[in-house]
Amino acid sequence: MPHLEGAPPFTGSSHFDQHGRVRGTLQLHGEHIAVDCMAVRDRSWGRRPELIGRRGRLSYTFGSSGPDDGFLAFCVAPGRDPLGDSETLTSGYVFRGGAVRRLEHLDRQVLRHPVHGGVDRVELDGADTDGRRFRAIGEARSRMFLPGNSVCINTLLCWDVDGMEAWGEDQDVWPAVSFADRTRALR
Repeated sequence: MPHLEGAPPFTGSSHFDQHGRVRGTLQLHGEHIAVDCMAVRDRSWGRRPELIGRRGRLSYTFGSSGPDDGFLAFCVAPGRDPLGDSETLTSGYVFRGGAVRRLEHLDRQVLRHPVHGGVDRVELDGADTDGRRFRAIGEARSRMFLPGNSVCINTLLCWDVDGMEAWGEDQDVWPAVSFADRTRALR
């Protein structure tokens, strides 16, 4: 589904996300591993100058329980609490029973690991454009930190989406200096 035009973080470009099923094999050190899972493909077009020297933080989170059910949300930190663990929706959707609807509003709350500051739990609460409530709780299963000018914490999550198990990912992106400040505050 296309990202809302002009919504952060793609204020000067276009962005598209697509849920789908991935099947195949992976070869690792001579071992063949079967792959059969749900995933998200994303694509952007145009300049993204807001990603250079980013001052705020954002998240990109998604999950799927099957080919007809999933969700995706971009959220940003509010200006009043840029180092807190609460974010609000800029754009996203819910895919239920094969029908896709935009998310009308969504709050994202994060519980962080007390030592390294990585995501331990994500809670999403909102509603779609039909007024249907959406609630998802994700528990971290693994994570990796990708450092640079910004820090991106990629976390594999097992989600409970309105009572259904789903799997997905959370990308928690911070300016490096802000993440260091936040991690020190946790300790």
